[in-house]
Amino acid sequence: MWPTKEQQFILCFLRASLGYESWEGVTSSLTRNLDWEKVAAMMSCHGIAPLLYNALQQNKQIAPPQKVMKSLAQEYINNSALGLLFEKALKEIVTHLNQNELPFAVHKGLGIAALVYPKPELRPCGGDFDLLIKKEDYARAKALLEEIGYCLLHPAYEQYEITYIGEVKFVKPNGGKKLIVELHVEFNANPWAKVSGFDFKGFWDNLVPVKYNDFCIPCLPVEANLFFLILHCAANHNFDRLMMFCDIDLLIRKYEDIIDWEHIATYARENHCRKALYYCLDYCRQLLGTPVPGFFLEKLNPGFLSTLLLPTRLLLVRDGLQPKSLKKYMHVFLLDNPFLFYKSVNMFLRRSYSEHLIKKKTGASFF
Repeated sequence: MWPTKEQQFILCFLRASLGYESWEGVTSSLTRNLDWEKVAAMMSCHGIAPLLYNALQQNKQIAPPQKVMKSLAQEYINNSALGLLFEKALKEIVTHLNQNELPFAVHKGLGIAALVYPKPELRPCGGDFDLLIKKEDYARAKALLEEIGYCLLHPAYEQYEITYIGEVKFVKPNGGKKLIVELHVEFNANPWAKVSGFDFKGFWDNLVPVKYNDFCIPCLPVEANLFFLILHCAANHNFDRLMMFCDIDLLIRKYEDIIDWEHIATYARENHCRKALYYCLDYCRQLLGTPVPGFFLEKLNPGFLSTLLLPTRLLLVRDGLQPKSLKKYMHVFLLDNPFLFYKSVNMFLRRSYSEHLIKKKTGASFF
């Protein structure tokens, strides 16, 4: 049966925490015979534990089992501590790059946390943070990071990362914790986007300055940010984390009045990412009531047969990792043009052969 009572509770809890529903549904759900271990694991897996814990602190009438509260509290504390560490590292990098006049944008996690969340610590930091630069600035950006103590995480795979992944990982030891920075040299660091031909340009003159506690960071413009978050959720993660739907939902609600939906629909059709945008935003509307215009979804609707082939029940609000077979299926399914499948196979073979040569020459494994 889908959704299960645990999945229903998670969604109800999340919508109430965001202020979209009353807490009555959550209260009534507490009387049901829920598998609380599964509920706690799902909250953590979907990256929504800090957000839910913060909501519970403001609403004392809701009292989940003590084990769940303890798990949520620990995640909130751990994420807040990691956030302080990342904030200090980010401030150092932002200051250094600004002093040397290198254009960049704070990307994904820390950027979206500062841009749309009430407090940055309500969104999980993850294991790294991301910066987007111009590809032609890579050598200078690398040198500037090395000046403040960072080095390549996978030296043997540097060119491979640039060519096939579009991002390069740097690391800096920090006591017992390694600080990892992903330097993105392409707008959408994903082999899927390379296959589709998608690229988003012309945003460097319109970066959005955002306050991050006591300093300012540059973030992507609204529509570029929305495009990236949608493609990242669809192509990189196959819709598997509620946190990513929250990112998209909060961005749309904050900038609803200025988003040019006609432009986005046209751009999606021209760049073969219609399915990715349609299903991601349709899921947002179903799960969180995101205010996505009906005419926009109608323009992108891929049709009944495509929807029939989409395994929604295997994708949304999972209680575990997606199997690799499902990931491979979705990689092909999301391509609008079936002829791009052959391009995808060709890229996979070239990428695998490159990995093989590097491993054979250096013995270094990338994964």
